[in-house]
Amino acid sequence: MAGDPIEVVNENLAEMHRTLISDPVIADKCWMGVMSFSSLASVELPLSPPHQVLAMPQIDAEGITNYGRAFSLVKSQIDIDLPRLSQTHRPLRPVVFFLTDGSPSDATWKADLEKLVDASETYAPTLVVFPVGDVDESTISEFANVPNGITPQVLRMDTSISLTESVRRAIQSITSSVVNTLRNDDAFLSIDGVDPIIDPDFSANPDEWI
Repeated sequence: MAGDPIEVVNENLAEMHRTLISDPVIADKCWMGVMSFSSLASVELPLSPPHQVLAMPQIDAEGITNYGRAFSLVKSQIDIDLPRLSQTHRPLRPVVFFLTDGSPSDATWKADLEKLVDASETYAPTLVVFPVGDVDESTISEFANVPNGITPQVLRMDTSISLTESVRRAIQSITSSVVNTLRNDDAFLSIDGVDPIIDPDFSANPDEWI
């Protein structure tokens, strides 16, 4: 996502943050974290309440597209964050929004995906995939083939628009969906174009959304 697309990522992450903290009810219910991945994967923003975030991180484009590193890091962070959060809150099942503009460069990424969404894991997340740009169809279809896991949801972007516009729409879709869900006090997170997500039986009377 070098050039304009990565700048759009940074601009819209900042706008997302401003939107979340503008409403006290939303800011009280929503926790967020940001990770980036290329050749390696990094935690850019640890899981935090939006009102405690002074500024959103600036993401740089570099390296190759290693899906496995991303999924492995997300799982390790969930395994750390959710038990700790559950000591003071009743969290819903985590939602991971995965935005990528390329097909994976690593051959073993599917194994890391299956570990992440393994339904036998207490805090297995729901994964929502936003493929933009040059992501081949065979890769997209693999997300639906996780026999022992929580099947990821894929939101396909309009292929006729530019990569920059696809990235902008993807992040805006995430923001609006979280905001609308929390404002309406819904029991599940709904995103236009994908099935309603979040297992309502994961936690009774949840205080927080992840």
